[in-house]
Amino acid sequence: MRVVTVLAGILLALAAPQPSPMPSGPLVFGAFGARFGADGVFTIEGQGWPAFKGSWKAAGDQIELVTPGAAGGCDQVGRYRFTTDNAHVTFDLVSDTCEARRMILDRSTWRPSGEAVAIPDRTIVRTSAPGRAALPLEPPGSLCCGISREPPGKTSTIRRLTPIQSSRRRTCRKGERMKSNRP
Repeated sequence: MRVVTVLAGILLALAAPQPSPMPSGPLVFGAFGARFGADGVFTIEGQGWPAFKGSWKAAGDQIELVTPGAAGGCDQVGRYRFTTDNAHVTFDLVSDTCEARRMILDRSTWRPSGEAVAIPDRTIVRTSAPGRAALPLEPPGSLCCGISREPPGKTSTIRRLTPIQSSRRRTCRKGERMKSNRP
């Protein structure tokens, strides 16, 4: 008799309606809104995007979406892996021929429509190098500010730099002056 009671309890538990794996309330992701009803009907809408209305069913960690009569391959079954964390739902593409539906759902996390977006606090910390190292002195004849430098006591001539020399040009250090060809 006890075995029959246990078996009857198991059968009743299996026959009882299972809770929906999807939240029943409205969900949002960016500018999109969605609703997955416990009756297997879903809608996804977003301004400037086609509306998707159809049926859904979940099997394990995957959901199948069917939108009959939609164009562009959107009338075919779309399959996504989904996870739920409290009332948040994340979708990852398994297979879907509908480009618009893929663009909306793949790698998206939906939250309840009444929930505010959590924006983490930003802390900006300014750091700098511990100290500046002195620049090495330039050897005679090297370029500074695009001018050929000669050893002290020699007369320098100003010349135009070739493109290769120009790419190697350095800026003058503090206190150095750029030589010019003006009188």
